[in-house]
Amino acid sequence: AQLKHMAMSQVRVPDSATAEDRQKIEGFLDKVTALTMSEAKALMAKMDVVYAEVYTEDELRAITTFFRSPEGRSMLAKQPALMAKVMPMAQEMQQKLLPRIQALVAEARAEETAAAEAPADGN
Repeated sequence: AQLKHMAMSQVRVPDSATAEDRQKIEGFLDKVTALTMSEAKALMAKMDVVYAEVYTEDELRAITTFFRSPEGRSMLAKQPALMAKVMPMAQEMQQKLLPRIQALVAEARAEETAAAEAPADGN
């Protein structure tokens, strides 16, 4: 539900959208959410192996103890609120970076093209 809510908050539905349009958008987001959740569950099923490879048994016990503590439960409970605040910041960063990265790519291509077209020295 939180994932769908976050997705809906990112979709810009025009004011002129009909109820049918809105229903189609919501249906599409339901499909995206279901697909995302399915993949996330598959990933989570593999995480126990990864944790076992990275952490020692003592560390895993300490991590488990933390997440069972009031502070750990509070941290988990607040993750959706934290993500709701971080996601817009990350999206803003991406929006700022994309044109700059595109400019760097264009510059690199222009330099590559100029170097390829330049006459070889000594000719």
